[in-house]
Amino acid sequence: MKTVIVGDIHGRVDVVKRVLELGYPTVFVGDILDSYDRSVDEQIECLDLLLDAPDSVDVLYGNHELSYLDPVMRCSGYKERTHDAVLLRKGLIKDKFKEHVWLNDDVLVTHAGVSKSVCNELKDVKNYLKSPYRKVIGYYRGGLSPCGGMFWCDYNVEFIPIAGLRQVFGHTEHAHLGENHGIRKRKGNYNVDCLSRKKKVLVYDSVEDTFSSKSLNSEWEKYE
Repeated sequence: MKTVIVGDIHGRVDVVKRVLELGYPTVFVGDILDSYDRSVDEQIECLDLLLDAPDSVDVLYGNHELSYLDPVMRCSGYKERTHDAVLLRKGLIKDKFKEHVWLNDDVLVTHAGVSKSVCNELKDVKNYLKSPYRKVIGYYRGGLSPCGGMFWCDYNVEFIPIAGLRQVFGHTEHAHLGENHGIRKRKGNYNVDCLSRKKKVLVYDSVEDTFSSKSLNSEWEKYE
């Protein structure tokens, strides 16, 4: 089975519609809301499309969703109108959104990744996923922790891979990536950013246990 993994959306309605029409099992890694170049209406449309998506589509909380649900997690891009829209859909969001997803029981998908800095041993990962430390904000993103948790960890500055654990996550500040934004791999871990000009997504084949990147602008085989 193939699973499509989609990076931060930030109001990109075109990306959401294209991915949903493919019909593949999918994981959106969060940050559906807030944008520097997309309207609040587009952001809310993205949210509604994903709330109505089938069960084969998983949607993760990003820091920009938690920003409207937890004042401690408030971040840039916050708008009162978006807050009102989120509150109206709070129950639906709670039912649909998840904090993390496991693929094949050994690939962890989160919004920002779990760094060795905050989870030193692989055996502690599952406990960490239930710990309050998963929500800490690192110094680089304006917080009080040396390293951000799985909603805030910065790939460029804070992320240290955990030996034996494969991860997929987004959250990267694309402004720092120049021409390299898209999908990046470091020691078996994948950082996905759907703000890529090429609109690339990551595809995980659970049968072959392999990853590949594919452009949403290309032809896709019909899902069976």
